[in-house]
Amino acid sequence: MLAARGLTFIDVELANPSRASICEIGIIRIEDGREAFRGKFLIDPEAPFDRMNIRIHGITPSMVSGCPKFPEVWHEIERYMTSGVIIAHNASSVELCAFSAALERYGLPIADFYYICTLQLARAWIDSPDGYSLGALCNLMGIELTDHHDALADAQASIEIFEYINRVHEVGDADVSAYHYAGSSRKATFSDSRADKALNELAGLVYGIGGDNVITSEELVALDEWIQDNSDLDDDPQVAKCLEVLSGALEDRYITAIEYAQLLGVARPVERSRMFTEATLAMQLLFGILEGIACDNVINEHELDTLVEWLKKHMHLTGVYPFDSILATVTDILKDGIITTVESDALIATIRRFTAPLESASCGCEEEKVCISGKCFCLTGSFNHGEKSDVGKVIEAVGGVVVTSVSKKTDFLVVGGIGSTEWKFGNYGSKVSKALELKEKGVPIVIFSEADFFKLLGEDIEETAIS
Repeated sequence: MLAARGLTFIDVELANPSRASICEIGIIRIEDGREAFRGKFLIDPEAPFDRMNIRIHGITPSMVSGCPKFPEVWHEIERYMTSGVIIAHNASSVELCAFSAALERYGLPIADFYYICTLQLARAWIDSPDGYSLGALCNLMGIELTDHHDALADAQASIEIFEYINRVHEVGDADVSAYHYAGSSRKATFSDSRADKALNELAGLVYGIGGDNVITSEELVALDEWIQDNSDLDDDPQVAKCLEVLSGALEDRYITAIEYAQLLGVARPVERSRMFTEATLAMQLLFGILEGIACDNVINEHELDTLVEWLKKHMHLTGVYPFDSILATVTDILKDGIITTVESDALIATIRRFTAPLESASCGCEEEKVCISGKCFCLTGSFNHGEKSDVGKVIEAVGGVVVTSVSKKTDFLVVGGIGSTEWKFGNYGSKVSKALELKEKGVPIVIFSEADFFKLLGEDIEETAIS
């Protein structure tokens, strides 16, 4: 049933004609027929305001001064936008286009949205002589719209319009559409984003593992894993070619100099993308390089030189997390011109914090129960133990507090076990990224995988979550 998927009603207001200039978001989440979340966010669009837009919604630059930027708000509402069905008036042309454009602008992965448009439904099922604008439909249906172009008021109006239409025509799964952001000459898809990431990961891996002109058995395993993780992307011509060449090279479990040269030829990084900014693409490549040089748990001078060479060519990434931390660590090692075993181990540990945050994160209390009472927990990803709400209820039942976003007040971030391979090479979600950044600044956030978290909670808690 449609209602069982969770319904997210949204509306956005823009600072100017650019779809990426979101200055206000209204969002209401309905789960199991009950309101689970309601929020209105004023946003600093980091863009000029157009006089016409101000006349429409009344939001001025002074009103958003000091307000959060879009990425901060996205961290809070992402779970509602990327699960269930989004419902809005003129959803594909305005709201979802605006969200996708804003995500693209800030170098965030463009989400895969599923939606129902109340404008399209109304045109199909309602005879409205005064047209199909939000205001006209509210007048027709007797819906009170007291503050039109207030984002939350318009989101609420979308709920009532949806309910009205649902009484005329039972809205179901057949009315749900998939939204793909048209960021270039052709529409970009979720598959495109995965292909771009995969190609950059492989390009980085191949570059990184060849830094010392020796390919170890551990590095062969890393290449094997890339094949396993991305074999379903063979409809992309470049990925398909990489799969072909890499599979052939690995057939005898030995990569010759000629085969390595072939890999370098086909494993070319993506420099332009419909889904990601240049900075994001570069960071994907960097994570591949880091994994390549660290996968055998040894970093020698040749591999360090490879990394340094790449970092020097990409100093424009200064300020992009976690480029600065990696650069600082490498610079410190290079002070005496050599890399010791201790320094190699320290650099590997630093790399693991970024490329494998769940594996490297530990609270040091493996044999103890986690103290939950009064602690703030944030959940991200999809869980084997049920929906996020189910896991949240378990935590709350034993005295914990569940929050929707990661902040300095967050004590624990629990990452669901389903789809955790997506976090390889730094492709983890925004909440994990935020937690890592705060940890770098000294905030004592503990990151747990779902399995480790429930193990530490104890069998009684685990059984409660499952039931």
